[in-house]
Amino acid sequence: MPTTTPGVKIDAVRSFGGEVVLFGDSYSDAYAHSLELEKQQGLTFVHPFDDVEIIAGQGTIALEMLLSEGDWPRALFVNTMHRYLGADGVRRKRANSPADPCHSDTHLLAVATAAAVAAQPRVEVIQLHGFGDASGDKEDGATGPQPAAIVSAGLPDAPTVRSRLIAARLRDALGVEVALFPVDTDRLGATTNVQGRVIHAHTRTNGPGAEFIHIEMSASLRQWLRNDPAARALLATALRRDPPGTP
Repeated sequence: MPTTTPGVKIDAVRSFGGEVVLFGDSYSDAYAHSLELEKQQGLTFVHPFDDVEIIAGQGTIALEMLLSEGDWPRALFVNTMHRYLGADGVRRKRANSPADPCHSDTHLLAVATAAAVAAQPRVEVIQLHGFGDASGDKEDGATGPQPAAIVSAGLPDAPTVRSRLIAARLRDALGVEVALFPVDTDRLGATTNVQGRVIHAHTRTNGPGAEFIHIEMSASLRQWLRNDPAARALLATALRRDPPGTP
């Protein structure tokens, strides 16, 4: 890994018994060094994202984690690379990154969301994202203690009935601190999210029905969900939409 890798990611690898080698200031430096180690020590190099088997495996893991309810969710999109990652393997923070599924109007996820909303007026899009804990990644500039999760409907002025319900359900089901945007926090509210904007534009024109829910989860919460099938089941139950007519 590059020497600039957040400590929370280094600790996560070590917790699974991995040996961490820190080299260089960028992914390109670490990548080149790992290829040298492969030759010198007769190792097998496994690419973290740019490999068909790795991509398929990440998608399979996500399916195993979330598709325990049979017919829910109806579709699943898994992002297998960092949103600022370029074709050369270097991260460059920019507003128009083609690898960013939630801020690129031409990304396949944006196109698919627009098609889903047009075909299914009651479609609900739930996005699960991650942020670093107080001791780790500070990409969004946060400081001090952070909640375990932040729930938002992607609207700057007020939460929706659905986002309030999801936040309350997550608090009850997981027993963790959950902040509701913009009531409890003013960060990570997904107000520039492409899928959220598509859905809100549709509801303004066609009336209520489609929903957008954006959930940011801390590194420690994601670690718990990875390791505990029961916690994942509680998460799925909290997120599942009630059938029409349910009180």
